Amino acid sequence: MTKTGKIETGGLEEAAGRVSAACAELKRLRAEFARCTAAASTGAQHTAALEQLREQRHELLAEAFADDVAADTGEVDTRIAEHERAHSEAIEAAAIARDATVVIQARIEAQHDLIEPLLADWREQAQQVLLQALDAAESDFGRAVSALGDPVARLTAIASMWTQITGKSVPADGREGLLEGLRGMGALRVRWDFSPLKRADVAAHYAPESYQGAGRFVVAWLDPSLADFGARELKDLRALLKVDEVQV
Repeated sequence: MTKTGKIETGGLEEAAGRVSAACAELKRLRAEFARCTAAASTGAQHTAALEQLREQRHELLAEAFADDVAADTGEVDTRIAEHERAHSEAIEAAAIARDATVVIQARIEAQHDLIEPLLADWREQAQQVLLQALDAAESDFGRAVSALGDPVARLTAIASMWTQITGKSVPADGREGLLEGLRGMGALRVRWDFSPLKRADVAAHYAPESYQGAGRFVVAWLDPSLADFGARELKDLRALLKVDEVQV
């Protein structure tokens, strides 16, 4: 990621370009293979027809030999000659096309071998870009969750004071499940520097090795019982109510 926070995609774009070019060449080779295969097939039809005529001539010769007479192959010889004149180029082209398919198939296999490392590099570059995007999204998420820390702390602290004073839960009045939901959302995890642990008075209650370090994530708003640490705006109210001295 650049200093401006922009995701660096240059390496991925270059890798994608190399893969795209290699795949385009593979596509071209496959098209050439299909063309040569079609040409070989067309020539094979002419060759098969010629072989059929030659087989007829062979049968005439065999029958004449069996009858001890001269074979009359004039008509079939004419047809063979006409077929050879008409399709000799196609038959020769078909033979060349068959040989060409062998050459092109080898090139296709070589192209596959070339593409594999290019794809591996592309996947590696893609992962690097995705990790950058993940880091950016993680930071945005951490900041958003951190911004909720103070109101969550106040809500939890007020509920705690209410219970200490009245011995009852905060009246619903449309708040059903709010605090319970917030406590459940405490399972949201962020990097410690987006949590209340970034404050020295909160961090003092935890061993640094329990939350610091790469890949360490902590509950976003800590345990609700510690949420009072974030309720700075309630200090005057707490003093007025003397909640800490109330015995329920």
